[in-house]
Amino acid sequence: MFLKIVKTLAFNILIYKMSKFSLFMQVCTSSKNYEILFVGGETYQSIGAKILSHFNAKSYIILTEKNIPSEYYNGIYHYLEANGANIHLIKLDSIGEKNKDFKVLTKVSKSIFENVTLTRNSVLIAIGGGVIGDLGGFLASILMRGIRFVQMPTTLLAMTDSSIGGKTGINAFGYKNVIGAFYQPDMVICNANYLKTLPYEEYISGYAEILKHAILTKEHVDFLPDLLKNEHKIASRDMRFLTGIIKISCQIKANIVSRDEREQNGVRAFLNFGHTIAHAVEKLKELDGRILHGHAVAIGMIAELKLAYKLGYFKDYELISILETHFENIKLPARLEQLIEVNSRVYRQILAKVTLDKKNHRNIGEDIMISFAIPKKIGAMENIRISLSSLKKLLSDIL
Repeated sequence: MFLKIVKTLAFNILIYKMSKFSLFMQVCTSSKNYEILFVGGETYQSIGAKILSHFNAKSYIILTEKNIPSEYYNGIYHYLEANGANIHLIKLDSIGEKNKDFKVLTKVSKSIFENVTLTRNSVLIAIGGGVIGDLGGFLASILMRGIRFVQMPTTLLAMTDSSIGGKTGINAFGYKNVIGAFYQPDMVICNANYLKTLPYEEYISGYAEILKHAILTKEHVDFLPDLLKNEHKIASRDMRFLTGIIKISCQIKANIVSRDEREQNGVRAFLNFGHTIAHAVEKLKELDGRILHGHAVAIGMIAELKLAYKLGYFKDYELISILETHFENIKLPARLEQLIEVNSRVYRQILAKVTLDKKNHRNIGEDIMISFAIPKKIGAMENIRISLSSLKKLLSDIL
């Protein structure tokens, strides 16, 4: 049994099939086609068998970090090893954004060359959250000028967002993701069972990106209403419901990426909705790196919806209120004041941070123009620029 969806736009092809392994989606882009596998009851040995049969490589690298349970990778490691592969496990001692760093990149690269007979057919398997996926993808893109790459995301955020689309990179010089590459994976393996053991705060952080996709999509008109009326299933981690919304969210993200892989026609920029404010919030001294990305995105989406309303683009203020209540019900922050005292010093920091966004535009002698992706209505997005001085006047009304 299978359902095939083919859009008329170039490269915008998504195919769903039921196989003996699990449901999978094929993502087609101009640079590479790859599968997203949705697994559930399969053993890690069977996942290892799938990887081996797909790549048939001589050497594999598993990249993970210390907070990832060993059962997530041991079965894969031992299966590949038992079948004659040269396999090297790298388990980083630190966790989080500090791993997206030049020193870590150099250390991991050195370990690979010292322990692996590396060729362009080698496969790097990244098992972890978005940080491990970003680091692993960038490593795969530069080793031997490109080796094969598997994403095995273990967080909801990584499953529905960062593992799809090919954005990889590290942080440098005080900026996020400024050194990197577009490098599509060769396979993505999503296992919703990983979400059962995540701390609730980290789990629900990933939901912010799912709701963002529900606001962006015009193909899945029932997706947002379905999320809003099933708060209890989201909060209780209902596995059947979660698996369903992960698949839809992946489809929405893959559809956008397929239409604009390298951010050339403005479509992929829609995925930045909520992120201009979110990235500034993440860098506030008062939060000192303690805020999870999805929490910042939730605050950013509400703020940018209010901005769109103030500017006359978005008319449905009632929906903004509904979304604020929805976030609060599932324990996501909707307003910055729920986390810290918001005062003039915080506003100055926000304005200073948004000026550093790489999407901004400035002509000599003119005000900085800040880029935003905002909804005009659900499923209808627009990329706009507003001056820093205009944002300054509105900031206290939207945060």
